[in-house]
Amino acid sequence: MAIIHPWGKVDWLFGKVPNANWLVVASNSFEERCTALPLMLDEKLIVNEVFCIDVASPNRKFDDSLKDLKFKNKSIFNAVFSNRVSHIEHALDVQPGVWNDLAKDIACATDSVVLDITALPKRVFFFLLKKLIVDSRVKNIIACYTRAKSYKEGKLTEDAEPPSALPGFGRITADDNGSLVIVSVGYMSFNLNDYLEQGSVKNIKYLFPFPPGSPSFRRNWHLLHKIAHISGVSTKADSIKRIHAMDMFAALDWLNEIRAEMVVNKGLNMDMIPLGPKTHSLAMALSYIGNEECSEVIYSQPRLYHPNYSEGIMRDANNSPEIYAYCLKANGIKQF
Repeated sequence: MAIIHPWGKVDWLFGKVPNANWLVVASNSFEERCTALPLMLDEKLIVNEVFCIDVASPNRKFDDSLKDLKFKNKSIFNAVFSNRVSHIEHALDVQPGVWNDLAKDIACATDSVVLDITALPKRVFFFLLKKLIVDSRVKNIIACYTRAKSYKEGKLTEDAEPPSALPGFGRITADDNGSLVIVSVGYMSFNLNDYLEQGSVKNIKYLFPFPPGSPSFRRNWHLLHKIAHISGVSTKADSIKRIHAMDMFAALDWLNEIRAEMVVNKGLNMDMIPLGPKTHSLAMALSYIGNEECSEVIYSQPRLYHPNYSEGIMRDANNSPEIYAYCLKANGIKQF
């Protein structure tokens, strides 16, 4: 029997899930949209506590601008949540043990977690997500994402690290079977040239956000052609899968279909590169869990984000923030 994946607009989903006093794991980011979800949930009187994570970039190029923007958002968190908010500050490149300790603290504090992935770096939210899902103390998990009104033209990030497996998302067995690579297509390829030029890459498939608007459409195709050129692997019509940017579970189902076809039946490893929408990245994180022997998630973590990375908050026809929610655990049962 097929699993029914509970997801949709945040207002709709929270009317369907178990009643709980939720702990919200949020981000004190420089982006305006980082406050949208916590504020909306607080209006529903269901937020018991907020863990607000402030991740400092190692590259200090835009330090003053970023600090001013973060201070503005921190003031909003403090004004609304007062003694219910705990601020957690760490450098982006801290050891994974720091995030492991935080995951334990979250599980000790509550059995119901909202993980707002909107402005959390993948290096952080991937690790927290994995730990919370496998922790039996955590009964309910909802991941949420707030859409930005727009993104700047040109560079969004700089100073990316060499490509490597995200902490907690490496392959735990070593073999030379070769890899099928799944690329979630976004705007930038970071420093993936060396990885894609390796002889172990046997095939590449692309998870393409649809429908992209201009200039997203142009940027997505530019990245796809760049990756195909670097890797030397030709792009065929069946190499591209178009899935709505917000339909995380459809992306996860497709990844699992590819895994059954190429990993189980043909013996390849499956490496995933999350360059596209955060929601497609979330699907890759979930696809990895339970498949550690033959999978890894490769990423080139930027060490610097531009202060104007995104602008504003996307709003729907009712002028409400466009926020999507995905139920990952309910009453202790995984929903994926």
